[in-house]
Amino acid sequence: RVQQKRAGIRKRQANKGEHNMFSGLLVCADCGKNLHYHFNSRNPAITYFSCPNTTSERGTCTGTHYIRVDFLEQVVLGEIRRLTKFVSQYEAQFAKLMMGFTQQAMAAERKQVQLELSKAKARDRELDTLFEKLYEDNVAGKISDERFVRMSKKYETEQAELRSAIKSLQANIERIDSKAATADMFISAVRKYTRARKLTPRMLNELIDKIEVHQAEKVNGVWRQRLTIHYNCVGAITLPDTATIQAPHVTMNTRQGVYVTYEPDAPLPAADTVSA
Repeated sequence: RVQQKRAGIRKRQANKGEHNMFSGLLVCADCGKNLHYHFNSRNPAITYFSCPNTTSERGTCTGTHYIRVDFLEQVVLGEIRRLTKFVSQYEAQFAKLMMGFTQQAMAAERKQVQLELSKAKARDRELDTLFEKLYEDNVAGKISDERFVRMSKKYETEQAELRSAIKSLQANIERIDSKAATADMFISAVRKYTRARKLTPRMLNELIDKIEVHQAEKVNGVWRQRLTIHYNCVGAITLPDTATIQAPHVTMNTRQGVYVTYEPDAPLPAADTVSA
């Protein structure tokens, strides 16, 4: 990754109460941390997000993942408009494939979580049995009181951790079931924004789960930056780039002398309908 350097330009972290509609939605594609919202101190009209986990801040991420809010708005609105147009033209195919993908993905995820839950419950029952035997051995004089206390604490600590994990896994299964049940609501939400001309917090909340921001890279002399949009219920979607439904073309002078171009994920062949 090529780290963007903004020599001589100070940044100011947004104060409490200062927020942006993208706050909480943007994550670093490399380290997974939430991007932080900033103002350019020389020009407060310029707002942007960047990764807080950079090596310069004693973190692990080698790139800043700097992205201007105005650039972000154009790209995300363009992608949402492309999605709504595609759904309006191919709604039946889109619905069928999205529901199929969602059900398969949710079933696989639920199976994995259920497996972990079953193992945790089995170990919890095993600890109950071990504790009973430990108590009986202590009463019978087979083990000392000191050893009984030490082993009891060990089992109790493990069991407390297990029961916390069991509670979390059960909540995760409920979340998966709820997510699968509401997948069909996504298309209804998409239909509402067919004629959208401007992004709104409500639109982002109803349609988008998160946006992965990739580090801008220089390819053949041109700075390019990818965004991976994860939509609610259905995740990241790759649409075919047809003659009538093309990915948004956005290029912006984000810093003096530096132009950044949005690079969408590789489109599917026009003959295909949709993939997720």
